[in-house]
Amino acid sequence: MRVPENRPLRSSALALAIGSLFCTAAWAQAPGNLPLERQVDEAFRQSMRSPADATATARYAQLLAQSGNYEGAIAAIERQLLDPNAPASVRLDLGVLYYRIGSYDMAAGLLRRAIEDPRLDPAQRSQAQALLKDIDK
Repeated sequence: MRVPENRPLRSSALALAIGSLFCTAAWAQAPGNLPLERQVDEAFRQSMRSPADATATARYAQLLAQSGNYEGAIAAIERQLLDPNAPASVRLDLGVLYYRIGSYDMAAGLLRRAIEDPRLDPAQRSQAQALLKDIDK
């Protein structure tokens, strides 16, 4: 076994991985990102203080999606589906998020249910139909 020959390569790979980690951490803490992180944190606290407040939950989910955390946004919005009177836009919003993460079957099901809801406004209905056409391709 000739381990010593592989050591420089392993050391280089380790150094590259550590360097990437530090660069990512530095980028995540860049001044331009801190306000969004703070907004997400505050929106989370607000949604926890008032769990029945759909507006607070929607704001939290919107900020999560804006920060690229689609899975977190999905989890926040899915909570609203527990309410039988949840607005039709909730299924549309979830469908869009599932579409963004590539879960097209989930997206299509939610978009179809949103379209079936007579409360969905025409612009939102059009958006849902366009996404369904794209999924069907």
